[in-house]
Amino acid sequence: MRKKLAQASIILLAIFLASTATAAPKLKELAAEQKYKGVVYVRKDGVTDVPVSTREINHIVSDYNINNIKLPEDSPLSIDIQGKNAFLQCKSTQPEIIYISTKGTIYTLRIKPAGIGAQKIHLVGSINNAVAKLHGNKREKLAVEIIKAAYGKGQLLEKARERRLFRLRHLIQDIIIKEHRRYDFEEDHLTLKVYIVKLADTFKYPQFKVTEKNFLMPDLAKKPIGIALSRDYLTKNDYVRLFILGRN
Repeated sequence: MRKKLAQASIILLAIFLASTATAAPKLKELAAEQKYKGVVYVRKDGVTDVPVSTREINHIVSDYNINNIKLPEDSPLSIDIQGKNAFLQCKSTQPEIIYISTKGTIYTLRIKPAGIGAQKIHLVGSINNAVAKLHGNKREKLAVEIIKAAYGKGQLLEKARERRLFRLRHLIQDIIIKEHRRYDFEEDHLTLKVYIVKLADTFKYPQFKVTEKNFLMPDLAKKPIGIALSRDYLTKNDYVRLFILGRN
């Protein structure tokens, strides 16, 4: 299912942030900074597989009050809702589908019992659309429109010269980055690069939360003015698209 642009975070850069080369960060160091402790990020699109502890109480957290959690009939799961938090105890041995309702959003989770420690399940809402924050800067507006077009294969890309690329970039330990597409907007002196990104099998955790800032490095874009991720966490199973718009 095609995700809406509102799920992509767009960062517009007013200055040249990548003027000097820096050492590629190690993902394990980033994990240490985040104090990763069994966190699973859940978006509203599709069904998210969520491993949960059968030994300890699992914690569900939301940006909005949790209105209701729909369980299967005669479910061995027990739920305690407290505002923006809910606590889940799992006595099941088989996967179960549950539905969590918050402010205007329903999340679908496939609960997968496991003999692991307590999990924190973070319901991730839509990220504010950066288009609404722009005022009068034509280049910034064009940057947003180009990234929007690339995200949904819009007509704006028809004016660009497209090149298909299959180049593997070894820049961040435990992250696979592949250069996928390049769109040159010659009249506007802009270039959009599209990368596909996922976790390597060598990384010890199934998911890892990232931001656009993790990919601001000269080897990906030397003069970036806009950057966006199609999702704010990586997994080993599927690719996330990374869009970087720069001057040429």
